[in-house]
Amino acid sequence: MKFWINSWGQVRSTKEIPYTECKVLEDHYNNVILGQWITSKSMFSALIDEINAIHKLTESIFGVPLFRKELDGEHSPKNFTFFFSPTSKNYYDFINLLDKFLSENINKPFFEGTLELEELKPIEGDIYERVRKGTLRLLEEWIALSFRFPDDTYPSKMLKPLKKVRKERQTPAHKVVDNEYDM
Repeated sequence: MKFWINSWGQVRSTKEIPYTECKVLEDHYNNVILGQWITSKSMFSALIDEINAIHKLTESIFGVPLFRKELDGEHSPKNFTFFFSPTSKNYYDFINLLDKFLSENINKPFFEGTLELEELKPIEGDIYERVRKGTLRLLEEWIALSFRFPDDTYPSKMLKPLKKVRKERQTPAHKVVDNEYDM
């Protein structure tokens, strides 16, 4: 981190990456510097393609798709891309959209007949409350039931990134977040 003093005498800092660690993306260089057309797809397009492939495969195999709807790769939301300005608003908009594409798009009827969609939670004594299981929990249980792994921790490890996205989404959902800028 480098420190400098601006014209008002305030100490400022910048986070710089050493020159030797900076690399230009080949596709960006070819497009912007060499003027070549890019034929590769972004990771965002790849994720949409994967969700759509899983949708079609599971519908074909099980008669019910794992995801409620296919995503439109041609007209994806403008927030589903790299953001140019590193602000908390851009970050949370992206996280919210990612959660909608993944966790909220999971089709609960896919699990009907295979898993219990609800569970009984004890309230006090012999009184129980019937609570619906969340989509990520259902997916984890289905994966554990449907596939063999060297140990029981694999389904949880597989879903850790999705759970992290869900957890990150909780921040703007439950409190007001200032639109902070962070390099």
